Amino acid sequence: DPDRAPRQLTIRKPGPAGITIMALAIIGAIIYAASIVWTEILWFRQMSATRVILTQWGAHIGLFVVGFVVATALIFFSMSFAYRHRASSTRGEASAALRGYQEALEPMRRLAFWGVALFFGFSNGARLATEWRTLLQFLNASSFDQVDPQFGLDISFFVFVLPAIKVLVSFLMTVTGIGLAAALVVNYLYGTIRLAPRPHASKHARLQTGLMAATLSVFIGINYWLGRYELLTSDTGSIHGAMYSDINATLPAHSILAVISFLVAALFVVAAFRGTWRLPVTGVAVTVIAALILGGAYPALIEQFRVRPNQR
Repeated sequence: DPDRAPRQLTIRKPGPAGITIMALAIIGAIIYAASIVWTEILWFRQMSATRVILTQWGAHIGLFVVGFVVATALIFFSMSFAYRHRASSTRGEASAALRGYQEALEPMRRLAFWGVALFFGFSNGARLATEWRTLLQFLNASSFDQVDPQFGLDISFFVFVLPAIKVLVSFLMTVTGIGLAAALVVNYLYGTIRLAPRPHASKHARLQTGLMAATLSVFIGINYWLGRYELLTSDTGSIHGAMYSDINATLPAHSILAVISFLVAALFVVAAFRGTWRLPVTGVAVTVIAALILGGAYPALIEQFRVRPNQR
């Protein structure tokens, strides 16, 4: 009925009973968590191994804090840098639509930036904390006094060092990729990167995204290079270790892909300062095609037509 006054939505604050229930629930959760922790301590103390559980928890907490701080800081700085160097003015229909998004975001922009950074910081910190065993094995590594037949490295490298390096590279690669994606979104939202009528990026946006893309490409290349050593501990074949196709096809493929990734990183650096994205985009396309052919199709062909006919 248009003559009747519209009803107003009122949100009632929780009364004393509701606050009491919430407080009791929080206290109960704290007591429950404390009981679990104390039970673990008592059990390990009875086994005269209190240091074991404390070392594990210390590694958990330490890795989470490091991962949380690094990821949160990098992602928040990436978005803040893109915002500080936003375009002063924009024109055109597309820019008018972006201004609407900017005005809607502005009242909660800082909260949104921190929310995104804290969310990915927490998730990456928690994922890094699960690798506590890998870190402790690396810190307490010892030599096997025996080398592998392919690379001539001490076997302790494959047991203790390689897994730790892989965890570090994977973490940095993931955080850099998220930071780059966040920077691209903020730069596009505030007009420093345009896709129409023709692609354009401001100097600061070009430098930021170009250098971050180069860093990501370096981490991808390192990951490919480390993948060469992982072949010796693979369990995909009929026996544990590197098979014929791994050594003769996958190993050189990883080496080539690593070199290509490093070259693409150099092209991104050039593009960041010179302003042309054609070469790095071409390099990324070459990397993807090479990964499909050299990393997938070629080893599969070697396995199918060279190994299986003579496998027995």
